[in-house]
Amino acid sequence: MNRRGVTRSWQVLLIGGASGSGKTSISYRLANHFNVGITEVDDFQAILERMTTPEERPELHWWPTHPEAIRLPPDEIAEHTIAVCRVMAPALEAVIKNHLESKAPVILEGDFILPALAAQTSFCGYPGDGQVRAIIIHEDDEAQLLRNFEERESTSQPCGRG
Repeated sequence: MNRRGVTRSWQVLLIGGASGSGKTSISYRLANHFNVGITEVDDFQAILERMTTPEERPELHWWPTHPEAIRLPPDEIAEHTIAVCRVMAPALEAVIKNHLESKAPVILEGDFILPALAAQTSFCGYPGDGQVRAIIIHEDDEAQLLRNFEERESTSQPCGRG
């Protein structure tokens, strides 16, 4: 039970889903309700992209190097997103382990979370003990998702390598 008298049965809550599905809004409400920290997984993706080259991690660099990708069929967009999720999984696993060890509850929110991550029984060798949970947000309206995605991507500005 935290200082507000709210109990939770997890140390790490993963909130994933497609871009524009409402993950961030829900995540911040839950973080406030449970009085826990929140980290946007997109920040990790940005860090890893910045610290690698397209030759080292082509999956991480695919979206910025293919601006026309927004026009791909949904199954191809999903395929490229899942490729990024797979690259991100070991980094997220290390962050999850850190929060389990330190007993510092956190919500990890973002596009690049594989649901299977929450089903793992250990994280970098550290037992999960059922303390990692996941919520996957789904938006049925594909047109709304596309509008949200296009709006978000049109305002993104790349950060060049220094």
